[in-house]
This record gives sequence, structure tokens and C-alpha cells, in this order.
Amino acid sequence: MIFQNAKFHNKNRPEILFPQNLPIPAKKFFRGFICGMKISAINPYYQNYRTQTQARPTFQGFYPAQKIGRMCIGTAQDGIIGKVSVFDKNMNECFLNVVKDATVRNLETYMLKDNFGRIIGDMEIEIVKNPKEGEIPLTGERSWVFVKFLSNNSIPNTKYHKSGLSEYKGIGTRLMQIAQRRSDEAGCCGNIHLRSFDSSMAFYKKLGFREVPTEYDYKQSLLYLPPEAKEPLSKLNGGL
Repeated sequence: MIFQNAKFHNKNRPEILFPQNLPIPAKKFFRGFICGMKISAINPYYQNYRTQTQARPTFQGFYPAQKIGRMCIGTAQDGIIGKVSVFDKNMNECFLNVVKDATVRNLETYMLKDNFGRIIGDMEIEIVKNPKEGEIPLTGERSWVFVKFLSNNSIPNTKYHKSGLSEYKGIGTRLMQIAQRRSDEAGCCGNIHLRSFDSSMAFYKKLGFREVPTEYDYKQSLLYLPPEAKEPLSKLNGGL
């Protein structure tokens, strides 16, 4: 059905000429429907209708994020992707938001933020696949996730401490579990590599990391996650 010759005597009551064989009830229905619309006539055979009242959302902000659980982190868009459980200084369980930033190819940043948007801990990882012959480590792995940076900003008297933050425990463990999840998703079989100073060596070895033997004397030691330590790491503190 085509409505032609739309004449507007006022904006609330347009006068429409209907086909002669259109039943009266149908005329009443379409007249009431069209009165609430804006009509833009392009030609007698085409009408473009647009509602007069635009739909508006009934809420503001984001829906409360849930725990990451078994979600695919790699396909999640940048922003808040979920929550993880950590512990405060009194060992009470609490939750932090996981914020993802993957604007650079093969580089991903994950931040743990409180409800005020303050960064409690953060990590930057790089997905490495098909390295050159000289870059293959002694472990023989052909793909891995390299942790370029990891910090817990809430621990007092440390290099990355930020004043005004409450102390949290389990930040590094949760970030390493995120790195392990990304390694699995990227087809790297859960392989994780990183470099660590002596001051952080005890923490990584507690998670199951081992030092890669080398004949060179570096300031930072190269660590990797052996196969037997992958499942225990994923289950620490109940997992993600």
C-alpha cells in the first residue's frame, strides 16, 4: 500500500488520502499510526518513516561485571572484561575489575582496578609465535607468552608502590593466571616466559617457574613455566 499526497495542516494531525477500496477500520488504524510519525516524502512511490520520539536507555553506566571464569579473554573487547578475587591485608576476599587494553598488535595490557578506577596491579604481555632460529630458547618451545612487565602497586616499601592504595595480596598470581589463559587461547600450550630480577625470583619460583640455563651473565634471569607447573598455577586460589 502506498500513501500519496500527504498534506500537513498541523504537525499533530496529518491528512492522508487512502485508496478507495481500503476498509474503514484499516484507515483508522493507519491514521492513528501515522499521526505519531514524521513523514518525509521522497517521491509518490516511496516514503521514509522516522519515529518522532527517539528511544533512550533506561540506565546509565555499565552492567556489573562478573568473574572471568572460563570466558575467552582474547576475544573480549577493550575495557572491563570481568572481575577476579584477591585478598586484602587481613586475608578477606574482595574483587577487582580486570581492564584490558590491546590496541597494539601482539601486545596486551591487563590492569586490576578497584571501584574507584585506581590501578592496583598491571601487566603487559607479548604473544610470540614462530621465532627466528636464534631466538628459540633452550627449552625448545616454538611459541609462548612473554610477560614484559608485572607489578603490584599496593605493597608498601616496594618500587612500584603508590601512596593511598589499600594493600592487596594475590595480585601477581591473578595476573599470571591471565597470562596463562592467553597462552592457551593463542595456541601457545600455556607456555610463559619472563625475565626477573633477583628480588622477584622467589615469587616466580613459588608459582612453579624455573630458570633457563645460559652461558651469559644477564642482570635479569630468564624464567619459563615447565609443563608440570601449568595446571597447579591455573588452580591457585581457586583459579580465575
